[in-house]
Amino acid sequence: MEQAVLEKPKLIPIPLIEKCEECVIRISGISWQRFKELDACLDGIKSVRLTYVAGVLEIMTISSKHERIKTTLGYLLEAYMREKGIRFYGCGGFTLMKEGESSGEPDESYCIGSDKEIPDIVLEVIITSGSINTSGVQTLVWPTYPN
Repeated sequence: MEQAVLEKPKLIPIPLIEKCEECVIRISGISWQRFKELDACLDGIKSVRLTYVAGVLEIMTISSKHERIKTTLGYLLEAYMREKGIRFYGCGGFTLMKEGESSGEPDESYCIGSDKEIPDIVLEVIITSGSINTSGVQTLVWPTYPN
């Protein structure tokens, strides 16, 4: 009796992240320590953004479309503030963190009147796609208030 020789299965890489404009994964039950470990592992990868609030981790890929929209909206907001004579300081996107509780990075941020540690306005662009009733671009501009 002859035995059939089984070939090793071939692994075909599937570039899931490249197939979507902006992918978001939310995972709950993540400790602050685990979040910090993941954040350290992904440090330097500009196309991935982590946000953590009260045990919920959000992992998001950033597309070139996202970058173009946030830059254009930042220019428009700056032009408006210049036209109105509003003194502002551009702070860019940097990590806003409350140790042990939350961490996030806005796309752009601005201090009004004077340069401050916590910006007065943050700009966040969210591109959604693929699911029913959620396609499109959302832009959030909101003032920040220290607790």
